[in-house]
Amino acid sequence: MRITLDPPLIEPIQSAINRGHLPAASKVVVNLFDGGARDRLWMSLNNGERQAMTYTVRTDPFMERLYEQLQHSDHPISRPTRSAHIWEIALPASLVPGVHRIEVYSEDEFGQHHHGAFSFEILP
Repeated sequence: MRITLDPPLIEPIQSAINRGHLPAASKVVVNLFDGGARDRLWMSLNNGERQAMTYTVRTDPFMERLYEQLQHSDHPISRPTRSAHIWEIALPASLVPGVHRIEVYSEDEFGQHHHGAFSFEILP
């Protein structure tokens, strides 16, 4: 399970990881390994109530960014294609500066459960 923000945080410092300003209309995007339309995912933000995520077929924003980074390097990769392993949910626009934690829970079509977490910091 890979959890990312789309678009990514706007980083004021090049070396910052998961720290920056939250762009408008940001989403949490999850690529669930070997996931599909019969699986279900939920997100909890800051230990809040679980919210159902929406299954969608789209490119993985992590792979889009990796492609942009590597396309002119000695290790180019193929342009990302649409994936059938993606779920997304909008982040609230009212998130205040500080550290936030996303937890994602999944249940596959066979009843198996998985859990992942992602933390990020919104700067003032």
